[in-house]
Amino acid sequence: GITGSAGATRLVVTDSARPGEPPLGVERLDASRIEYDWPARLTIGFLNLRNPWATVERDAAGTLTLRSLVTRQAAPGDPTPAEGQPKPKTDVTIGELRVQNGALTLIDGTLTPAAKVAVSAVGLSVKNAGWPARGPAQIALEATLPGGGTVTVAGNGELDQRVVRVKVSAKNLDVAQAQPYLPFRGRVRGRVAADLDVRGRLEPPRMRVRGTVGVADAALVDGERELLTVARIDATGVDYRAPARISVDDLRVSKPWALVDRDERGQLSLRAALAAQPRATPAAGAARDSASSPTEAALSPEVVVRHALFEDGGTNIVDDSVEPAARFQVRGSRLEVRDFTWPVKMPAEVVVATPMPRGGRVEGRGTFQVDPSRMDVRMTLADVALSPAQPYLPIGARVSGSVDGEAQISARFDPLTLSVRGGAAVKELGIGDANRQLLTAGRARADGVDVHWPGGVRVTRVEIEKPWVLFEREASGRFPLVDLLTPRARAAAPTPVAARDPGPREPTEPLRFSLGTLALTDGFGRFVDRMTDPDFAEELSAVNLTMMGVGNTPTDKARTALRATLGPSAPLSMSGELGTVGAPLGVDVLFTLGGYAGPRANAYLETLFGWTARQGRLTLAAHYQIEGDELDATNDVGVDGLEVRRSQTPAKPPKWPIGLPLDTFVSLLKDSHGHVELSLPVHGRLSSPQFDLGDAIWSALRGLAFKTVGLPFALIGKLFVTEDSRIESLSVNPVTFVSGAVTPAPGMTEHLDRLATFLRDKPAIRLRLRPVLTVADVEPLKREALRERLQARAKDGGEEALRQQALRLFTRRFPKREPPAALDELLAALAAEDRAPAAAEAALAERRVAAVRDALVAHGVDAGRLTAQTAPPAVEGEGTGRVEFEITQ
Repeated sequence: GITGSAGATRLVVTDSARPGEPPLGVERLDASRIEYDWPARLTIGFLNLRNPWATVERDAAGTLTLRSLVTRQAAPGDPTPAEGQPKPKTDVTIGELRVQNGALTLIDGTLTPAAKVAVSAVGLSVKNAGWPARGPAQIALEATLPGGGTVTVAGNGELDQRVVRVKVSAKNLDVAQAQPYLPFRGRVRGRVAADLDVRGRLEPPRMRVRGTVGVADAALVDGERELLTVARIDATGVDYRAPARISVDDLRVSKPWALVDRDERGQLSLRAALAAQPRATPAAGAARDSASSPTEAALSPEVVVRHALFEDGGTNIVDDSVEPAARFQVRGSRLEVRDFTWPVKMPAEVVVATPMPRGGRVEGRGTFQVDPSRMDVRMTLADVALSPAQPYLPIGARVSGSVDGEAQISARFDPLTLSVRGGAAVKELGIGDANRQLLTAGRARADGVDVHWPGGVRVTRVEIEKPWVLFEREASGRFPLVDLLTPRARAAAPTPVAARDPGPREPTEPLRFSLGTLALTDGFGRFVDRMTDPDFAEELSAVNLTMMGVGNTPTDKARTALRATLGPSAPLSMSGELGTVGAPLGVDVLFTLGGYAGPRANAYLETLFGWTARQGRLTLAAHYQIEGDELDATNDVGVDGLEVRRSQTPAKPPKWPIGLPLDTFVSLLKDSHGHVELSLPVHGRLSSPQFDLGDAIWSALRGLAFKTVGLPFALIGKLFVTEDSRIESLSVNPVTFVSGAVTPAPGMTEHLDRLATFLRDKPAIRLRLRPVLTVADVEPLKREALRERLQARAKDGGEEALRQQALRLFTRRFPKREPPAALDELLAALAAEDRAPAAAEAALAERRVAAVRDALVAHGVDAGRLTAQTAPPAVEGEGTGRVEFEITQ
């Protein structure tokens, strides 16, 4: 045997591939108490390495280059060991190995670019080391890692068995040194401290690691921006069992914070920072090595976290993909989890509490699990502000208010099923634009909410207190509130080029919805219409609405009752049934309105018809029935004391479907008490292209005009109708007279009786009496005047004396003509050339008017409604003398 000691200075091991970069070396090596027995037994009492260094490199194929340098290669000419000849057993014993100020460089070429880690100030002490081991070796190690962290190891182990029992303490380790091995783009930082007890076999890994781990000032950074930060992470009771089982008794995360930033294209910066980066493909050899480890491929990780607490969490949300852009913060969130396991052995308990942006708080308590994923949580909302959700609503309206509520949420995620049971209340709800609120409610509450997805939504009761709405129509015809509540068009998402056609989808059942009771109390609404001239404004107050049985199945009928006040004092009501939402219409409702002041609707009367109401009150009872596609409606209208007058010349021609002047039409409709009763039936098929509700009402109104005005009027006069079925004018038949007399012609007595009856039934109608004379009336007047003049000349006044006077006058006027023999013929020939005396004509006209007026008054017509024309009567060449009538107001 050989004994002694040895030493070396600047001892290196070179690599022929890199002669200038020796992978192994030591500044000074000292070995004492050396004992060597041939062929394979070596004992070293003390081995000291001062300033050693080593470079361990793994190439792109995953092969350690240092292994080839320390593996003995057979030299040419060396004898080949005989088959079956045993190799001598190596027996190495080192009393103590000490490494001072060592350095270790690790280079990993499987990464691109290659990762390089330099470990400095390595101090190592190994006592009682042996191969094969004769007992546990005492191990003590300390080293400084890149970034300033330190690691110390103390314990023992059997090196030949690769079994260790050591205490590991790490302080101030730099997390960033692991960056090359992380599969994402974002950069990490932080400092790690750990105290661990490591026991077990290193290869194959059958270790157990227990202890505590802490991380300080952890962050995920992308570029210059921090996306995730954590002030402190502490894990106690850590218990890792190789190869893939870990449990943690207590995990505490202090002040976690995240920046949720989404750009205009909808890309999340956090997702981009955590997106997997392409990794270099290992060479074939490495692939074979990987494939040769079926145990690793079959790993089944197990995770147990008995308690985890996330305190004082925060989030900054910056979302530019919505309009307006979302900007808000959350601070003070808290999450507590107990008994989390994966694979799942039991559901984990969770408690969450967080303030909400701009006010309010959300709390939840329940259980959850993963694989299969499910959640059962009871959530509580307290005064949660609605305004932060504004950018994510599909409408342009600005929403304000706060929500209180409780809900039990149960969800299964594969396949997705969701159950939500609870209730919620919204306080001080406001909906409007940037300048004003158009809809508000003091409080809105939903009780008995029961959501099942897929399936349906059932709500027991919804109550809305003190709703207020301003409903406007602008001069352009636009409704601002409707525009604000109309869902905005969303830009279509781009279709990936490689996207495949998923094929036809199975038809899905429509979501069933039912609402037990909707109750609206003490509501108020104001309607303003700027399409009229002047603007129209009206208010609806004391609105109370109840709907029961709202739903969207074919059998649902919502029983509806509405009570309100229109204007200052007109009661408005609606009752009946409304059919299924989103299904063929089924409506059976009755509307009533009482005592509405007509002048309040003057803006519409003037704009549409060119008339205004001076006074009058309107009542309405409208019954509308819709079954499927058929509309059947009646509109019973009553008006008391209505007086109308024509407006100034309107800016555009009014659309009046009757044709008659409105005042005339109203007068014809009034009964003896000044009351108007109308019934307008409307029928039609809603799907018909020719059907329009407005046109249907106008058509019904024209039909009513013919029924209530035309038929009675036909007994006393005539109607003149236009091509579009409007009554252009009315004409009362005149009273005709015997020529030159005040005696009515045959049949006129009956006509006067019918006219008197009509006037008694229509007390608002006034008539102007216009006498018309004809030549047939004037001729007797002229003969009578001639007779009176000739009679005055005749001294004795007899017929013969009268005839003599007439002959003298005839001879003077017509000397060449033969005078008639009879006196009457003689007088007629003379009178033909005379002019009728104006006084006689006027007297005849007045007596005829008086005769007509007296006859009507005798039949109960007020004389004040009958006025005579003051102008001199006209004398027509043909026709019959008569008294004409003109309807006046």
